[in-house]
Amino acid sequence: STCQVFLRVSFQRQNVAIPTAVGSSLLKALSDPKKSRAKAAMNFSERLAAEREETRHNISEMAIVRQYRELYEKLKVNRPDISLRVKNGQYKFIERCFQDDNGERKDAKTQRKETICSVTAMRGLWWKLKHFLSGSNPHTIEHYPVKNINLFFQNGKSYLVLGGPGSGKSTLLRMIANILKEDNNHELGGTVRLNRFGPKSKEVVWSNLVGYIDQIDRLHPFLTVKETCEFAWRCRTGGTHRLPLMGGGPEIAGEIQRMDEELYFVMIVLEAMGLLGVKDSFVGDHETVRGVSGGEKKRVTVSEMSVGGFP
Repeated sequence: STCQVFLRVSFQRQNVAIPTAVGSSLLKALSDPKKSRAKAAMNFSERLAAEREETRHNISEMAIVRQYRELYEKLKVNRPDISLRVKNGQYKFIERCFQDDNGERKDAKTQRKETICSVTAMRGLWWKLKHFLSGSNPHTIEHYPVKNINLFFQNGKSYLVLGGPGSGKSTLLRMIANILKEDNNHELGGTVRLNRFGPKSKEVVWSNLVGYIDQIDRLHPFLTVKETCEFAWRCRTGGTHRLPLMGGGPEIAGEIQRMDEELYFVMIVLEAMGLLGVKDSFVGDHETVRGVSGGEKKRVTVSEMSVGGFP
């Protein structure tokens, strides 16, 4: 080995006999930590895989999950295989800036004050002419919150997006939901496909396929938790649990009627989110009426989007 050759050369220069056990002992001492780290990494990977399988098994054996799965089998729901792909995704926005007399950069928007003149149809022409004559033309800076994004999301899996502040996490999610601002200063690039459909496809309505839960809770304070979710469910589904991919027959029709009367999907989402205890409480806010806590309000927002039935 390299270690033994190095020892042999070093000892031969000094005409010293090489103990056979020295090279092997040193080599073993150097390789033992590597073996230990490799063994620990293998043990961690095996333990992680075992914990993942155990978690998946525990979730599948929960009473609410078994009930939901049995109901879908009873209704003969054919669930399509859906996958989402982002190819060469990027988002660019242009910042237009001026430099003042001190050489400091200032945003062009903050240079304008809203007046009668500035909000008229001639605002843009007057603004450009003014700065052209004064010689203070704006310079542009391009920003890319996300660039060259290539992702593939498989059906039936959950994905966690991690990153520091300003790394583009929200921009990526908004890109998938197709709610990013687009104008002369904001440009969206790349493609987002749900199977073979994109946000601009005429065959589908993208907001019916992809839902986005905002960081800000936009809820009506005078509606109860149940009323909030029921209103969202009725707006999304028309007040029925029947889906286009469900089977037919009197038995299935009777089951769907029972689910509609019991608001089955709304109640099962509230149960899954741990909100059954406060389902009749006002959502509330900080100014008009006292309602649920901040953590419960965030779960109400998640429940409101969950009852939409997004694939």
